[in-house]
Amino acid sequence: MDSKGQTSVEADLLVAMVKEIGAMQVGKYYRERNLTGQYAEMLLESYMFADDSDKLQRRQDVIQNFLFRAPAHDFHLDYHLCAEWGVKAVEMPTAESDLAKKVLKELNNLADNDVICRRVNNNKRFPYFGWYVVAGQAATPTAQQTGGNVP
Repeated sequence: MDSKGQTSVEADLLVAMVKEIGAMQVGKYYRERNLTGQYAEMLLESYMFADDSDKLQRRQDVIQNFLFRAPAHDFHLDYHLCAEWGVKAVEMPTAESDLAKKVLKELNNLADNDVICRRVNNNKRFPYFGWYVVAGQAATPTAQQTGGNVP
């Protein structure tokens, strides 16, 4: 501990991180975090909190939570965590949640059986844009979109 009662944990962690992954990678992470925060500022201020008188404070609180309190880069948000972190969210009714889970399960089954979302490699798939409504008419996938297999 120094004379102000502070420890050197942050400095020690930064030194260990630089040794482990290199200064350039640490710099890259720092830039990405800052760019993420700046982009979030624009989106939150322009959309989610656009009409709120305290939008600047709310925006900063949400950004602080996601950049510094999130347990991982990829984690699930539920309604209660969103509310706690200041994100405007509406709790989904149980029936709607159950239906969304069924749809997601069916889409995963279709992808697992290679009906949709062709594989790029073992870890990635092409996005699925095959069927969607255009000007009130259903569009079907083309041979190019499905790799030659049009239903």
